Amino acid sequence: MGFLVTYQSDTYGQFWPLYAGRNLVGRAGAADGLDIEINDPHTSSVHAALHVDSGTRSCVIEDLGSTNGTFYNDESAPLGAQGRRDLRDNDRVKLGGIGLVVKIVPRG
Repeated sequence: MGFLVTYQSDTYGQFWPLYAGRNLVGRAGAADGLDIEINDPHTSSVHAALHVDSGTRSCVIEDLGSTNGTFYNDESAPLGAQGRRDLRDNDRVKLGGIGLVVKIVPRG
């Protein structure tokens, strides 16, 4: 369906695939059951969920009560606990201290 990418710690990018269903995102090594582990001390142990519908090629991000917030594109305020946003290709999200770009791959 797509992937998340960050260029903060690697100029070639670090990538995480997005799979159909619920993808849990959190701090690396901080919780069991994470699908995407972020190596950033400001990312909460279970920070957010990305809900992917492979049929419609849609993706929604939901903050799961993170301490340092989930930010969407240029919005100055965090989403807040259980706040949600629909994501599109090239949208930017910030989870704690790490900035990520959403890449949605079109059907081939």
